[in-house]
Amino acid sequence: MKTIHENFKILNSLFTSISKKHEVVYIDDGLLPYRFCELNLASKTTKSIGKPLGKTYMLDDFGKREMPSLSDYRDALLISESIFAPGINRLFELIELYMDITSKAPLALGFDTNVVLNGITNVIREKIKKSLWKGSIVIVIPTIVYQEVNRLFLEEYPSHIPKSKKDLYWLAGLPRKMGRIAILGLGNIRKLREDVQVVMTGEPISPNVFLSSTAGKYFNDFMVREQIREYARKTGIPTLHLSADRDSITMARAEGTPSVLIELPPIPKNEIHVNIADFVYTLAILRGVLEIRSSDSKKILEIKTIWHGKKEADYFNHIIEVSLEKMSHKSIKEP
Repeated sequence: MKTIHENFKILNSLFTSISKKHEVVYIDDGLLPYRFCELNLASKTTKSIGKPLGKTYMLDDFGKREMPSLSDYRDALLISESIFAPGINRLFELIELYMDITSKAPLALGFDTNVVLNGITNVIREKIKKSLWKGSIVIVIPTIVYQEVNRLFLEEYPSHIPKSKKDLYWLAGLPRKMGRIAILGLGNIRKLREDVQVVMTGEPISPNVFLSSTAGKYFNDFMVREQIREYARKTGIPTLHLSADRDSITMARAEGTPSVLIELPPIPKNEIHVNIADFVYTLAILRGVLEIRSSDSKKILEIKTIWHGKKEADYFNHIIEVSLEKMSHKSIKEP
């Protein structure tokens, strides 16, 4: 097995080489026996499978949200812009109307935490970047959103993993799933700043309040909305609250805050055309480790986005660890 560390775009050349022998491959989770989807390398399409390939109790000590599911598949499609969230078109129809009526007057979009974490940021950035009113938009990110994302960024697997789980012992101290998603979110904010005016609003919340069990989700959601309202009051700029949380949107409207619901799309059952490198890389970030297998279940490729010694800059530079199986060396031309 040959292991290399490269930017995720190396996947384009690897999959091109793999396609010379395998038209169809399967993407499996690298930590638990689970198959996400079929990937057709000829048509560059994917189709969901969502099938456990064995017992999946091994990660019970880490929590249920570490378990693989088709939600990971859907999120990878969304973040890689292979599918889009309902509400995006309605949002931009509203913005177009506003810009036409006001002759491109300033408009602010206040991001909820879930918008930062679920890949919608990328779609919004691209649409604004290509618009004629790019300079009129201000992205408002409440300080409490930064606090929530940075808290998730620090989540790691337990330092003391039972030695009985030898196959997973190497995970100790590496970022959990929500930590990896937070890394994506922070990276998306960085990219957003390159194309759009981004401002932070509101005062930080004391950790004693922010992390208390009595505060909980609803307090944090309220503070996100309140900091968005505070920005609108101070600047006089019309400000829309964007969220993928229906409950938060309902509360915002009851509080008198203009809001747009951008729900996550359903999990696609049909074939979806994808940019293979973007899609596979995003799924690998969400899962930590992926395996690419042939139709006879032989492993062709292993992709890791977490390993000991990986630096923060490696995340933001999209560096992955790729391992080619020995059996495939003759059939795959290494980059």
